[in-house]
Amino acid sequence: MKLLFLVAFVCIAGFLVFSLKDSYITQESFTEMVSLKGHQLSVEIADTPAKQGQGLSERVSMKEGEGMLFVFQHPHIPSFWMKDMHFPLDIIWIDESRAIVGIERNVPTSSFPQTFSPTQPVLYVLELNASWADRYGVVVGDRITW
Repeated sequence: MKLLFLVAFVCIAGFLVFSLKDSYITQESFTEMVSLKGHQLSVEIADTPAKQGQGLSERVSMKEGEGMLFVFQHPHIPSFWMKDMHFPLDIIWIDESRAIVGIERNVPTSSFPQTFSPTQPVLYVLELNASWADRYGVVVGDRITW
């Protein structure tokens, strides 16, 4: 009986650890509301090398109206790829004045190991579900605010 209780306890504890893991990660992630073309987006902030390296990799999907905003320490030309991605993205390159300087539209998951980079230094990169930029008419020169 004690062995059965111990096994049940271990199984329940294991289940709780694995089911709460994603919730813990989400709580640790900082989110911000941004505005682009008059549309509000809830974006997760990737402002550390660890968060930037992970990005949206291994996630199954992202809700409409959500995204990830990469915030770098200084303007530079980063490289992005679709490693371990499960859904296509729009990648929006943003300079230090928060102006859009480039857009990679509908980047498919099958593009890995190809990399994508802006043509000039950026301070921010916004990842959104594929076709968001087309659906809302986002073009180079638009500004993002927060």
